[in-house]
Amino acid sequence: LNSAACFLHLNRYRKCIEQCDEALEIDCNNKKALFRRARAHRFMDKFDLAEKDLMKIIETRREKVSMEVENEIELIGSRRQDYET
Repeated sequence: LNSAACFLHLNRYRKCIEQCDEALEIDCNNKKALFRRARAHRFMDKFDLAEKDLMKIIETRREKVSMEVENEIELIGSRRQDYET
């Protein structure tokens, strides 16, 4: 997952997604992998895929959703709105 974070910061979103996919094969509820993949999808304007990953985080962590996840959901909404206009 560290390499996924590096690829995300380097704007290499496809590589980030590949690394997250590998981590999710081992643990399908890995919050960091889901979150980083969601961010990569958002940067690639794949809003539905990003939301799907974030919703999985919410489903598995019902008791407490981090502010980071909530902010990402808001960013997706505003980016989607900008993208559609």
